[in-house]
Amino acid sequence: MTFSNLHQHTSYSLRDGFCKIPDLVSRAKELGYPALAITDHGTVTGLIDFYEECKKQGIKPILGCEFYYTNEITVKEAPTYHLLILAKDNEGYKNMMKLDTYAHEHFYRKPRIGIEALKQYHDGLICTTACIAGPLSASEPESLYNNLLEIFGDDLYVEIQPHDFPEQIEYNEKWKNYFPGSKTIVTLDSHYIGKEDIKPHKLWLGLGDDSQYYASDDYYLRSEKEVLDWFKKYGIDAKPYLDNVQEIVDKCNVEIEFGGQHYPVFCDDPATYVKQKCNEGFKALGISKYPNKDKYIKQVRHEFKILRDLGYLNYFCIIDDMIRHCREVGIPTGLGRGSVVGSLTAYLMGITKLDPIKYNLVFERFANPERVTPADIDTDVSTPRRGDVIEYVKEKYGEVYQVRTISYIQDKSAVQRSAQALGIAPAKYIKMSKDINTVEDMPTKTKEQKEWKALAMKFRGHIISYGCHASAVLVSPEDVRNWTAIEKQGDNMVVCHDFHQLEAQGLLKLDILGLETLDIIEQTKHRAGIDIDVAKIPVDDKTTAAMLRKGDTTGCFQIESNVMTNIIIRMNVKNVEDMSAVVALGRPGPLDSGMAETFLRRRNHQEPTVYDIPELEPILSDTEGVILYQEQIMQIAQKICGYSLGEADNLRRIIGRKVVDEMKPAVDDMIARGVKNGYTEAQMKRLTDNIITFASYGFNHSHAAAYGMTAWATAYLKAHYPAAFMASLLDSNCKDKPKLASYILEAMHMGIKILPPQLAHHNCYSDYDEEGAYIILGLNCIAGVGNTQIPKDSPKDFKEFLEVNINMNKTVLSNLVKAGVFKGNRDEMLQYIVWAKDKRKSKGEFKYTPTMYNEQMEESKVLGMSFGDIFSKYKMDLVNNVDIFGYEVLNVKGRKTKTGKNMAFVKVRDNNSVHDLVIFNDRYKDIKTHNVYIMKVRNNRIFDFTEAKLA
Repeated sequence: MTFSNLHQHTSYSLRDGFCKIPDLVSRAKELGYPALAITDHGTVTGLIDFYEECKKQGIKPILGCEFYYTNEITVKEAPTYHLLILAKDNEGYKNMMKLDTYAHEHFYRKPRIGIEALKQYHDGLICTTACIAGPLSASEPESLYNNLLEIFGDDLYVEIQPHDFPEQIEYNEKWKNYFPGSKTIVTLDSHYIGKEDIKPHKLWLGLGDDSQYYASDDYYLRSEKEVLDWFKKYGIDAKPYLDNVQEIVDKCNVEIEFGGQHYPVFCDDPATYVKQKCNEGFKALGISKYPNKDKYIKQVRHEFKILRDLGYLNYFCIIDDMIRHCREVGIPTGLGRGSVVGSLTAYLMGITKLDPIKYNLVFERFANPERVTPADIDTDVSTPRRGDVIEYVKEKYGEVYQVRTISYIQDKSAVQRSAQALGIAPAKYIKMSKDINTVEDMPTKTKEQKEWKALAMKFRGHIISYGCHASAVLVSPEDVRNWTAIEKQGDNMVVCHDFHQLEAQGLLKLDILGLETLDIIEQTKHRAGIDIDVAKIPVDDKTTAAMLRKGDTTGCFQIESNVMTNIIIRMNVKNVEDMSAVVALGRPGPLDSGMAETFLRRRNHQEPTVYDIPELEPILSDTEGVILYQEQIMQIAQKICGYSLGEADNLRRIIGRKVVDEMKPAVDDMIARGVKNGYTEAQMKRLTDNIITFASYGFNHSHAAAYGMTAWATAYLKAHYPAAFMASLLDSNCKDKPKLASYILEAMHMGIKILPPQLAHHNCYSDYDEEGAYIILGLNCIAGVGNTQIPKDSPKDFKEFLEVNINMNKTVLSNLVKAGVFKGNRDEMLQYIVWAKDKRKSKGEFKYTPTMYNEQMEESKVLGMSFGDIFSKYKMDLVNNVDIFGYEVLNVKGRKTKTGKNMAFVKVRDNNSVHDLVIFNDRYKDIKTHNVYIMKVRNNRIFDFTEAKLA
């Protein structure tokens, strides 16, 4: 006889459990448990994680869930009871997924199941009566027990627990042998691992020492002896009940099936289809006329063999079909994203639009024959039409669901949360989290520091929340509940397991990302009346490069920040390949490490570029001798050490992970192979040191090339079709008023005239007249109006319009007036709306009463800015535009400083541009949006302010 705990909560029981699975399984093994169950509240999200850890540590996993049962599933307020369900076999495992899905489909405050669901999905399952909140606490427990007995028969068990509080002791005595022939088991309703976790568990949940949420302090794992001794203390011989526990353990033999491929099938012969599509692409792209066409033929044959051997061909067909559909129905797609851009096969099929041979990209970064992983192609599509793409996939290929994400508390957050739990001052914990990289770095000189560090160690790695993946969707031609459950996540229903676990079971995950820039590009082309393939835009266009070198990046994809703009100016950008480098350099790693500075200094001949090994020059010359791209590590390993590209990709991954035990033998091997090829050990040591330094910051060259080209394309359109581009940009940002104001001012700075909204244009309209380019703002730019459908032929006269649309929402009518859609006295028109909407017969004739109506302020509230001189009605004689400025406030975002003090980011504008300021005191709470202020500002910091007075 050996005890195993069959009632166990983990960190997957959010806001309740406090057990990290590896630590939990280790403790169970220390206690001699032959098996351990996982039974989280209302979710099966942790089952695969738990299963794999148990297998790893050599303990039998029992997979279960503590469900919420109700007798009346259709009644929202019906009481719920805990019910423990365990899977006996793989059929039971699948039924548990279906039962959990049912529970979340009937979610009301909690996921709920009823008797009908148990009848439908009970095969292969064991049921126990759970804790004192289980079915035996119902008003008619005998009836409910008999219903469960009818369903589960010999697989129904009564559960008692050794928890030291009166209700539990009374419960045990009453129910242990209450039903004739019933089988009783002993479990621990474990929510944390050991005695030492009692206080950390309470602190994690925010419970005080006197909290009665848990009625006793013994919800941890115990040995068999401790369990038996506890019951013996109350006159109960629990040994027979442990035999029943072992009976359950023996019954449960789930083996989760990994591997295989459960993808939808595009066609019976994907190899022939891929070859056909590649041949079509070869001809359509004119590659047969290239002088190096043989290189293309050799590469595509090389890739085809690898794709076939890895089992990727069907996947390529599915992606190709999805993108083909997008083209046919006019859904914009991107040039490519991620490492697949390095695949010539993808380029020939039309999956990507960048020539990997031309840009020297590496296929093995995407598909490594020496490291078999699930295929992974990310696809950018139009943001508003992403749902249409997913719907097509669903109609053609089966079930499609979004995927859950799991967030774990990391070191710095653990430091802060543990400090908050202990009541440590914000200034202390913010400074501490800044000073350390890991919890291990925390000092332990004082008693407080020791307690703080110990608690932070406990907190680190626990699950803090579930989320919904921004792009990943799971696609299955069969019932997805054979592998996973569908659970409620906010307003969505998502597959509850991590997509890596689902891919490991052979399921298809697609990454379909909405990219707003694609819509801006398409709308610009439509407005400008051009039909241009973005992938064929001149890659060294002088007008585009000149605009970028001036720092004119506003609105351009991924390069409009000050950091990116400064890199572009210093790099003296000339072509699209320079833009790829900009995308790779403008990230925290290269910036903080000095990599970006080294690159720029060398580009500007401020320091020499020296190659210790001459053979490195062809690989690194385009990046000034800096290892900027991950693929360069692969190419170096191939050229200098004789690695295959597959081996080189494995090396890149190992060095990038920075795990010492993995990295040392890999580096030693690289040095040895380099020496064997004729290089000195000193040369190889310097080379590997350089690789190690930059490996963490290296960027995916294929992704940089695709996004660099996308950035270049937006810059090209802005340079050549400014009005059309800016109108499209305004449309895209119409709901973000501060950003809208910024782009309006940018358009004005470009010499484009901006006109108020008109009834004829729901979206922004751009054109040219004898004075030059102009943009008419769309009705979609007006707050509260955007989704209202207003006929284009509506009367332009205010009163005539109101007469026709008297039933229109009052806010919509008022905001149309405030935005300047109608000519006339806006104050009077607003009063007239109130009068016209008044249905009382006694309201009398309309009479206008002049007020202190501020036209520009009200216009700014609904459009994000005003067209007139915003300062004309104010006394601005104190403004010197040196350190005293006049600004309209667009947005205020309060924050805490690193020392816990109040601060705010304040977005303001003058008549020419938008500025981002900061204020470091409580007074920011007095700053109101759309009001005009006179501010004392130095280096973008507000030192003082006063509200401007009317003239």
